[in-house]
Amino acid sequence: MGALQATPPPMTLDTPSSFHMSITRYDGSIVEANAFLDKDRRRAEFTANGFDLVVIMHQDENEAYGIFPAQKFRMRANISDSILDRYRAFATAFSAAQGECTEVGRETCEGVPCIKYSVTSAEAGQSYFLWYDPARQAPVKVAAANKRFFLTITDFKRGPQANQLFVVPDTTRDERYYTIPAFFPLPKGRAPDDPNPSAPASPSQQATPDTSAEDGMTPPPNGGQ
Repeated sequence: MGALQATPPPMTLDTPSSFHMSITRYDGSIVEANAFLDKDRRRAEFTANGFDLVVIMHQDENEAYGIFPAQKFRMRANISDSILDRYRAFATAFSAAQGECTEVGRETCEGVPCIKYSVTSAEAGQSYFLWYDPARQAPVKVAAANKRFFLTITDFKRGPQANQLFVVPDTTRDERYYTIPAFFPLPKGRAPDDPNPSAPASPSQQATPDTSAEDGMTPPPNGGQ
C-alpha cells in the first residue's frame, strides 16, 4: 500500500471533462445523470420522478442553481449552506487543492484493469474509493467508504466545456432558496453508517419517503404549474 501523498487523485472536479454517471444508493435505487466540469463550474443533467432537472454550480460565486426547464422554474442556494454539506465533502475530497490520496492497489473494476485509490476530504474527513483506468486516463467508479453510494462513470472525455453549458437561464419563476429533499426517490431503510442502529428509524430512514429527508431535490410547487 502506498503512503499518503500530498498530491490529489488523478481525476479531480477541477479537471475539465464530461461523462455519464450512474449513481447507486445504499437501498439499490439508481439515478442517471450527464455531468460537465470545467474548473470552478459544474453542470449535471438528471431525470427523476417525472421531472428533468439541471443543476449548475458556480464555485467561484458560491452559488448553486436547480433548474426545471419544462416548468420554467429555478431555485438557488449558497454552496456554503448546510444542505450542501455532503457535496462539499465530496468536492473537497476530489479537489486539486484539498484532496488527499493514497494508492490502495490494483483491481479489475467493471471489467477494466484499474488502480484503486483512497481519497479523503480534507474539510470533512469523509473518505471515498476511486478506481482509475491508467490506460485511458479515466475514472471508472467512485464509492463512498461508508457505503452510502457508489457511482460508475462512462463516456469520460477530457477537455474544455462550452461556456453556454454553465449559463443560468432566465425563468418565469425564481426562488432564492431550495432544500434538497424529494426530487429523487428517497433511499429506503437505514444507511449503512447509521450511528445508532438500535434506535427507531427517523422519517428519512423509513420505507415511506419523507420530503424533509436529506437526499434528492424538492420538485417545483404544484408540479411547476
